[in-house]
Amino acid sequence: MAKGSLGIIALAGALAACGGGGGGGGGAASGVSPGPAPATQTTTTGAATVPAAAVAATFANGALAPPAIDPGEQSTLTTSESQNTITLTLVTGGAAYTHTFSGQNVLTTPAFLSGFSALGDGTPVPTDVLVLDASLSYAVYGEWEHDNDTTASSGLIAGFATGAQTPAANMPISGTAAYSGRAIGGLSSGGTTYALAGTSSFAADFGARTVTGTMALNATPDGGTTVGFWNTVTFGAAIAAGTNQFAGTASAPAATGIVATPAMAGTATGNFYGPQANELAGEWALTGSGAVALGSFGGSQAAAAMTTGAAVTAAFGINAVAPLAAVPTGTVAGTWTNTLPTGNGARFNGTLAGNVVAAQPAEPAGVFTGTNTAALGLFGAHH
Repeated sequence: MAKGSLGIIALAGALAACGGGGGGGGGAASGVSPGPAPATQTTTTGAATVPAAAVAATFANGALAPPAIDPGEQSTLTTSESQNTITLTLVTGGAAYTHTFSGQNVLTTPAFLSGFSALGDGTPVPTDVLVLDASLSYAVYGEWEHDNDTTASSGLIAGFATGAQTPAANMPISGTAAYSGRAIGGLSSGGTTYALAGTSSFAADFGARTVTGTMALNATPDGGTTVGFWNTVTFGAAIAAGTNQFAGTASAPAATGIVATPAMAGTATGNFYGPQANELAGEWALTGSGAVALGSFGGSQAAAAMTTGAAVTAAFGINAVAPLAAVPTGTVAGTWTNTLPTGNGARFNGTLAGNVVAAQPAEPAGVFTGTNTAALGLFGAHH
């Protein structure tokens, strides 16, 4: 990766300020390595700290050790805009790893990591690299790799997820939602380590309290430039009642692509983020005969299309039914796409970011963000 410029600190800091809850080594595209746990927790001016969940594994001589997932909230991400830093402290398997990244050391990511942003510390070769997905509004997830030396013969790789978690009281209890996003990770097999990155898609059934998902992952060997498809990881998880958390099993079939790996199995955990389960993010880990993989994932709901007279589900998990069905009492935020012609659109009060209430002029076609602050608002498409 080459040096570049990007406002990663401000992005992560804004998310941390919202509050929240609970390929192996050597490649700048993946991984991390352990540092000593801080003896004391320090607070810097303008800093914001948010709990994080993590998965981590040490590596040596091209092989990852069995990973450990910590879905709890012992790990943290701290941002300081005044000092232009991000500090990660990850706790997994009873071990703590910490590093402070400077916002001055932004790296230009390769096409393999399209959609991700990166910071790197160490010269002449970065020995600590932090890769983040900067595309989400409420969640931050990514990967941290630490190499113990510039030859990347040993170190640690970790995936993490954090952000503004959905309050338990705001979690939908019925309906379904689809999420799409990205995934990142690391893999070791046959004494070689690989960086992983690709796309992810998820389906949540809030009534059944389930989440299913897939991650289509490409791989590139550590220190190499060749990129090819590795595998599709699938998982099924249960949403814990009364929480924003989900956990379950993950698996991948035997692969014969850019790297041959046996069938692998493991776990996946995560949380919903945003006011109304707008996004999700989490961690995954797999093991097989002579192979280990781990990483993180995230995704957001797409804006729902409004269709005359049809029932649709809004992006924030709210049922927006037409014509003119009542929106729940109180403050409810959501994003909707009006696909109808001008004069036949969804009814919004005022500007594109106005209150969603009844008996307002139709907005033109386009994407609208609205918040219902009325005691009883009416929302829907109309003829």
